[in-house]
Amino acid sequence: MREVCFFSPGAGVQGFELQQPQDKELVAAGETLTLTCTMSGGGPVGAVRWLKGLGSGNKTVYEQKGSFPRVTRVVNESGTDFSIHIRDVRPEDAGTYYCVKFEKSLLGDEVFQRGNGTEVSVRVSPSVRVVADPPSPIEVNKTVNFTCHVNGFYPGDVAVTWLENGTEMKVENTSRLVETPQGLFELRSLVEVKATEEKNGSVFTCRVVHDAQNPISEMAALRIAAPARDGLSDWSQTDNNNLLLIYIVVGVVCTVLALLVTAILYLIRAKQSKGKSSPSARLHEPEKSSEATTQESDPNNLTYADLNFDRERKTIRRMVEMSQQSEYACIQTSRAPAGDDNLTYADLDMVHLSKAPRRPAPCPEEASSEYASVQIPRK
Repeated sequence: MREVCFFSPGAGVQGFELQQPQDKELVAAGETLTLTCTMSGGGPVGAVRWLKGLGSGNKTVYEQKGSFPRVTRVVNESGTDFSIHIRDVRPEDAGTYYCVKFEKSLLGDEVFQRGNGTEVSVRVSPSVRVVADPPSPIEVNKTVNFTCHVNGFYPGDVAVTWLENGTEMKVENTSRLVETPQGLFELRSLVEVKATEEKNGSVFTCRVVHDAQNPISEMAALRIAAPARDGLSDWSQTDNNNLLLIYIVVGVVCTVLALLVTAILYLIRAKQSKGKSSPSARLHEPEKSSEATTQESDPNNLTYADLNFDRERKTIRRMVEMSQQSEYACIQTSRAPAGDDNLTYADLDMVHLSKAPRRPAPCPEEASSEYASVQIPRK
């Protein structure tokens, strides 16, 4: 950068006057800064520039030639008003600005006159964050540290206070200001709290007042884990309750499944038993009567007995047997008692039951009976 030599203010053509009335300016980051500079009484031919800083370290902020995206003239093409706007002010824009009138010479541009300078400060509001060292909830009677982080602010004029449920606390553990490489400041403020049951749910607030601006506050709540009856924490008790609920659900599901399987097996067995059932037959010895005596004197020398079959629902097996026009029964009698001459005994083994027309029953029977005669040869 080209070195510029400066003469004392007021030197030069008689009657020329350069006015830079602002001594100090404070602007918030992101806002627009206006720097004022006016001239009167004529003057030599030469450019007017805005410089930041003096000596070899100066920087050209604005001149009539070149491109300066964030800087514009307040009054364009004016020969007396050289005031400028700087948009979107940033922290690095802080410094001292000079309005300078140059004069052309054989050696190049020389400083003809300059203003007294305007010291510009850029206010950067801090970011505030409150954190606790242990995770929430906190065990009873443990000590927890709440730390308020105040970062990235300018200037360094800041005040930090702590409040518990709206009441100001006495805090002495606040770190010193630390300046960052970007020219901003930061600090830490810490408060120690004993986690008693009475403080459960208490709200701790870090309130920061920066450069006499409106306070910035950040809050954190204290959550305490009360011990359970058996010495477990609330979280452990909750886990046990959830585990018990899972066991109950699993037990109910298993019971329902067992009942369902039992019912299915019962139905299957009942169906199988029903398919294997067959009609039962009962052999009734006829009562001795006059008709029985007549049957004994039958010329065909036959003895008759009545078979009484209960009416039942016909199954597939019975339908097959009926189609064959025969039924079979196995009848086995015990030995005859001694001295009984009035009974005839016979062993019937798979006796063929012929389908003869229905004969009158030797004695009254129920309407639900079927009759068939069994022919037994006399011995």
